[in-house]
Amino acid sequence: MNSVAPYDWRKFFSQRVSNVRPEAPVEGLELAGWRLVLGDEPSEYHALAEEDGYKYLFRSGLTINNEGEIDDVFPGSPADDAGLVPGSRVIAVDHFRFTPHRLLQSSGTTELIIEHEDLFWNTQLEIPEGGDFPTLERIEDRPDLLPDILEPRRSSAGTR
Repeated sequence: MNSVAPYDWRKFFSQRVSNVRPEAPVEGLELAGWRLVLGDEPSEYHALAEEDGYKYLFRSGLTINNEGEIDDVFPGSPADDAGLVPGSRVIAVDHFRFTPHRLLQSSGTTELIIEHEDLFWNTQLEIPEGGDFPTLERIEDRPDLLPDILEPRRSSAGTR
């Protein structure tokens, strides 16, 4: 690649591909005039996922199904800090039987009873205030570059 464009490509790919960051790489979105925020309404994608029985609890850092089975835990998230692991199951939320709605409505320090194989334990999940659904929000004082960035993709999709 250096013959096409001289650059420290090893460092570039290491920083952007090989290294895992605890937060989403949103700098490009912000430069394009948008920011990633957590809203209260699910996107079309999240609504379809919920029809399949999965809840994405981004504030807490986990995905969970309607039976309380944890599918994924995001590293460094409140769920990770609480010791939740994929394959375990939430039995109770604040001393009441688990329901997806009960967990979605929780915030602050939330008591959970967890089951994993033959082991049961209590833990506290610190759920931040706010929404659970990632969405894009315009940054008004910056130009909106997203349509220009997406235009080549739209053009090529129409010629297939």
